[in-house]
Amino acid sequence: MDFNEDDLTVRDWRHRLQRTFLNDRRPPKAEDMPAMDALFKAVENYERMSSQSLKMSKIDKVLLHIAAKDDLPRDDEFHFRERAQNLIQKWQPLLLEIQEAKVAKLQRLTSAATDSTSEAGHAERRDAVNVDVGPNDTTPSCHDSAPAPVLPADPQTSDLHAMPTIGQSSDTTPSTSPTTERITIEVCIDSVESAIAAVRGGADRLELCGNLALGGGTTPSIGLFKAVRVAAPQGLPIMVMIRPRTGDFLYTDAEHRVMREDIKAFKEAGADGVVLGILQKDGKIDVARTKTGQASTAPSPSALPHLRLLLRTASRMPSFAKVLVGSGVNAQTVGPLLAELLPCGLREVHLSAGGWTPSEMEFRREGMGMGVGREGEWAIWRTSEQKVREVRELVDKAWLEYVEREKAQ
Repeated sequence: MDFNEDDLTVRDWRHRLQRTFLNDRRPPKAEDMPAMDALFKAVENYERMSSQSLKMSKIDKVLLHIAAKDDLPRDDEFHFRERAQNLIQKWQPLLLEIQEAKVAKLQRLTSAATDSTSEAGHAERRDAVNVDVGPNDTTPSCHDSAPAPVLPADPQTSDLHAMPTIGQSSDTTPSTSPTTERITIEVCIDSVESAIAAVRGGADRLELCGNLALGGGTTPSIGLFKAVRVAAPQGLPIMVMIRPRTGDFLYTDAEHRVMREDIKAFKEAGADGVVLGILQKDGKIDVARTKTGQASTAPSPSALPHLRLLLRTASRMPSFAKVLVGSGVNAQTVGPLLAELLPCGLREVHLSAGGWTPSEMEFRREGMGMGVGREGEWAIWRTSEQKVREVRELVDKAWLEYVEREKAQ
């Protein structure tokens, strides 16, 4: 890529912002803020911003971090966080161009593979649901079809039906042929900082939770949702976990009322959908309470040992449902996972990519803790940008190889 004078100007702005606001060795100083105010004004008044300058400089990424910082000196005077958010919103059409350009390369390969796939091939694989994990396993393979049982008539609608849940789609003709531009990666997060890290690492969708490290997460606050919505790129889907407490998924009437109220609140706040699980005592889906009229997926304690069961269950779902595989997905497990399940139609994966990071708290009274225990006692749970990026690169590589194989057949 050839850089012009405008590109270099924007890159210089990015470096100056990063050195002042995001320098680990030298926190931002109050006396530096008037100069940063002048720099922000130059960026705000700049009328020649292009997608090439944004792609080359990544100034939008620096502004995302600035918008998420809560300790900026003199921010009540200069409003740097708000201005950073406004600039990101202003550049959304250009940022979308960048994303579309990235997708275009994959789409060219995908369209070629799709054109070469006959309708008979589509029909043969439409019911592909089971995974053959080895020669000693008697489970039917991906290319064995299973009859779908008759589903119950449309259940009555309710507030739980008002928003989509994970896996819901308007697609009514599923196929295992490569008709999507890339594999969707969903990352569950519980802070603005983790949301930014997930997006920078390559997440396509966020699942917003509260207290992820404590029992798998609970319903987040409306305040956290609004802050993440501002920090995330415009148009990035944000699904919200609806779980009133940790523990099992057998809820009382009172807890169910809480869930209904939370769903209403997040719908009004602009959430793209909700993530929930409601079970009966015997572990089966509580259809009467869920009442989505769509496929629901019960939580699974681990991913790999239950994939065949999961995919067999998926064969009995309505045609618009999608399977989102998670639990234990990381750079070490995603390769074998995709090798087995891409031919079966898997197109989405879910991970947290999280871990404990040391707290900057200096006051730590001996014998007193935060009630978390072990490494999390004086630490903060955060999503790792690097872990997400590692999975993103492996997933994209596996997808391209799969598309090429499909083209060759």
